[in-house]
Amino acid sequence: LSPSLLAQELVTEPWHVYVACCLLNRTHRDPGHKTLWRVLHLWPTLENLSEADPDIMLGAIRSCGFGHVRGLALRRMATDILSGSDHITGVGEYASQSYSIFVHGRNTKRGVKDHELRGFLEWARS
Repeated sequence: LSPSLLAQELVTEPWHVYVACCLLNRTHRDPGHKTLWRVLHLWPTLENLSEADPDIMLGAIRSCGFGHVRGLALRRMATDILSGSDHITGVGEYASQSYSIFVHGRNTKRGVKDHELRGFLEWARS
């Protein structure tokens, strides 16, 4: 793996990249990582995630903060992906760029603002 970007570990199930970005945004790395693996264990498919019980979800993601907001975003995100929607709830610029880099193999830094993503792209090109 490159300079420790979690998204690389998640590309076998591309939607996991979006879940990781949702959970790790505005939270510390350690609780975010633990929560991510807990969520993927409890709801291993998009269908499961889209139908997650809000109270169980809240308990599972509470350590990341913004539990109600994140829980709703995760359930809507799963529903949006399943429906083939062009707009996926909870997916901003960073998540979109991470998906493009790690799932689709994008290798250019043009337009990438995040320093970790830029660092990964520099590493990958060397």
